[in-house]
Amino acid sequence: MKNIPSILIPLAALLLCACGATHKADTAPLPPPTFDKAEVFQLVSIQGRPLTYQPAPTLIFNPETSTIHGTMACNTYLASFSCRPANPSSARYPIQISLLSSGTLVCPDALLNADSRFLALLPRATHLAYSPSSITLFQRNKELLRFELI
Repeated sequence: MKNIPSILIPLAALLLCACGATHKADTAPLPPPTFDKAEVFQLVSIQGRPLTYQPAPTLIFNPETSTIHGTMACNTYLASFSCRPANPSSARYPIQISLLSSGTLVCPDALLNADSRFLALLPRATHLAYSPSSITLFQRNKELLRFELI
């Protein structure tokens, strides 16, 4: 009987250490997504509402140059980006997007307004949620733009 406590104490310590190690792994930051410059994502919603116009803007990441580019309803755009590791509890990656340039084609007012709205929201993104088939940009906890892989 005297040997039971001497066996249980090391066993309990071992279990506690194992649980602590697992907890540390769960809190390690998630590395930023590996974007493929051949993948094209298409806008499906703006601020949580389905897109109501065509052609839909596209989003293409180029990790080699840290840029984003794509088409909009009427014009094209180019932006720089930086994406940092995510907190595993939220799985949202801090992101910073800076508009570098956009096209200036003459288009119907409705399409120019759609382009202007898109360009106003894109650099406001503070976080990115990523899956292999979709990207959602947030301003803090508010959804701004949601894209799906095409």
